[in-house]
Amino acid sequence: MRLVSLEVYNSDGTPLTMDQLHLQLQRIRGLSWKTDKEPLGVLTGDHRHTWGQAYSTLMRDRLNRESARCIQRSLFTVCLDAPVLKVSDERYPSRVAAQMLHGGGSYSNSGNRWFDKTLQFIVGEDGVCGVLYEQAVADGAPIATIIDHVLDYCKDPDTARAPMTPLPLPPKLYFYITPEIQWDIERAKQNLDM
Repeated sequence: MRLVSLEVYNSDGTPLTMDQLHLQLQRIRGLSWKTDKEPLGVLTGDHRHTWGQAYSTLMRDRLNRESARCIQRSLFTVCLDAPVLKVSDERYPSRVAAQMLHGGGSYSNSGNRWFDKTLQFIVGEDGVCGVLYEQAVADGAPIATIIDHVLDYCKDPDTARAPMTPLPLPPKLYFYITPEIQWDIERAKQNLDM
């Protein structure tokens, strides 16, 4: 798991073009292949009280507070997932559903989620994609409208090209993992896989 912040506007206030977004997402994915980082996102999938305690511990560090604030300010998350493990054709649909709902477990992509975000777009390396939506913050109607817009746009995308100006590398979000947080992560993994 690698947490990265992606600004979707150029310095002049214009939105990134489809090509620019594609380039930035490729750069992010390229940086994410080999990572020894802890799957911090599993904490957000734990019981709310347990996650709240872990969050309080995490926020004791300034670096962690800054990274968490960046995630909190974001409109949504995009989860660039590794492929869904395919054990058989008959079990594949249930594995894909688990991938969308919770990332497939601690051994798969669950650490690649941030369940506190209302809207998460999930894009798998193998083409599996979907949306995870937390209804406690927003009503379903606006989210359905957003999804309809995305699907309509995919059918007829705006292919206007802009000059590919050099873009800064999307900044990584860093977290300082103390032994206490490491223990919280291990417990969250166990709870998720039960």
